Amino acid sequence: MTRVAALVVALLTLAAPATAVGSGDTCKVRAPLKITMKGAAGTIDATIDRDTLVEVLSVGDQGYARVRAGEMVGSVSTLDLESACTGALRTCTLKAPVMMFDENRSDSKSYRLKEGASLSILKRGRTWAAVRIEDLTGFVKSDDVAKHCVAADETVGSGASDPGLGVEAVDRGEGPGLLVLPFHVEGATPIGSADAFLDVLFDRVSFFRPDAARVGVEGARDIAWSAQVAAAAKRARGADTAFALIGRLALEPPSKDDPLTERYLLQLALVDAKSAKVLKGARVRPTLRPEDDWADRLLAALLPVLPAAPGARPPPIPGKKTELTAPTEPAPVAPGPPPAATPTDAGPHWYGNAWGYLALGTAAAAGAGAGATGYFAFAQNDDANARVQTDPEGPGQRNTALALAITSDALSVTAVAAALTGVVLFATGAGLPE
Repeated sequence: MTRVAALVVALLTLAAPATAVGSGDTCKVRAPLKITMKGAAGTIDATIDRDTLVEVLSVGDQGYARVRAGEMVGSVSTLDLESACTGALRTCTLKAPVMMFDENRSDSKSYRLKEGASLSILKRGRTWAAVRIEDLTGFVKSDDVAKHCVAADETVGSGASDPGLGVEAVDRGEGPGLLVLPFHVEGATPIGSADAFLDVLFDRVSFFRPDAARVGVEGARDIAWSAQVAAAAKRARGADTAFALIGRLALEPPSKDDPLTERYLLQLALVDAKSAKVLKGARVRPTLRPEDDWADRLLAALLPVLPAAPGARPPPIPGKKTELTAPTEPAPVAPGPPPAATPTDAGPHWYGNAWGYLALGTAAAAGAGAGATGYFAFAQNDDANARVQTDPEGPGQRNTALALAITSDALSVTAVAAALTGVVLFATGAGLPE
């Protein structure tokens, strides 16, 4: 009799709702909580991290509450919020169909939940788990939850702050798959600007790569670069894509010439989902002007790294190079005028033209210098590319490579101009005394 009474008490406890929340209440969530925010860029789904203080602004009668968590303001499920405040909330994605019941007994009204459905586990007991799926609430056998539900907060690494990801369904074409992730931001960079630049980039990515897909925001948007790479690789695997495209947007100090215009620096990197390694990176200073082809210039540097995909188009040929490459067409150097001839009674033959030999000698010296500086430019650029994206010495090496490349090109132009001048001097006899 005692065991029966204990079982009844346990079932009633499981079925009882969590403590109701009201406007003005605050709590520190003890489990990650999904939040939906609406802005100028559209609807954004994000996650409120555990141990974040949440303020309830209002509670609606449709099962949702409007809350503030730090700088985020949006809507959350009231049941999820109540469960997150107690620490019982868990989210998961079904990898196989399960049955959900109206009440915590098998003879009550039941529903069949399809594979891929996202569940909020409000409370879990030894036999039953109270769950929410969209606007429905009910009970699922705890054994079914354990067997067929992939936890969204299940971590694969050692970092306790890793939000973890379940399987994400994305719409992409045939091919290895390229997952485009929301840009992370630094400091006071506006989120709206990051989303606007992402819209432009994804429009161009999907044009060149039919196997590209896009997902929403997950977790914080200002995490460290290494954590961003690891999270991108994990989300790409969860969405069954082989590569991820990640970015970080920073707001630069205003220009003295135009202090009212916001200036941004965007860093992009291609990440291998299997190895969680950065395959290639690039950066650019983007604007939203229609004539700015910053997205095409970035993709021209990054897309050739990816394997082919059905329907993929070749990357564009940009009008100008990204900051990672040196210009290949410096301004030509005009040759100086030939020296005036010295009059004499009887001039020497054509092969006695000293100015012609001087011009050819200049051409040979400039050509040798161009070859040497070009070799060192390629060596410096290769060393910079071999470094980690965040290595502080990388930009210095790239600047050195850029300077050497410009010097090499200038010497090449000088060599050609001097050689042509020498040929003209020998052919026309200019510079010889008459």
